[in-house]
Amino acid sequence: MLDLPGLNQRLPAVIIPLRKTNADNAWQGERFTVRLIADLPALRVHAKVNARGRWFAIGDVILTREEYQSAHALPDHFSHQDEWLLPHGTILNVGVCSPLFNHAGGASQAERLAGPPPQRREFRGYWASRWGNA
Repeated sequence: MLDLPGLNQRLPAVIIPLRKTNADNAWQGERFTVRLIADLPALRVHAKVNARGRWFAIGDVILTREEYQSAHALPDHFSHQDEWLLPHGTILNVGVCSPLFNHAGGASQAERLAGPPPQRREFRGYWASRWGNA
């Protein structure tokens, strides 16, 4: 397992030479390119019916909708969410989301670059717009 600065989880991955990103301004601090050596669960939110994309949330994402949008610096509200499994062998850029679109950023994110296709999984949960105590 790999510990990377700023990420809130250990990754089943090895560091490989840094690869180009699709969005230089999406990263706060250092980013790393890794190859997964085991499957990695991830979350993807979007506002379109087509769930495919290259950006995924990794790590602990237990947040309200508004907190999630701010931490991941999303440009728009999302209407769909999906759980994904990123298979071993997948090449990712990983790091911390920078502040964009008037949001704070700071969440762990992954940009899929290459490898086996992600596997969509049934989403087991729902989003709330408020928090509280049980």
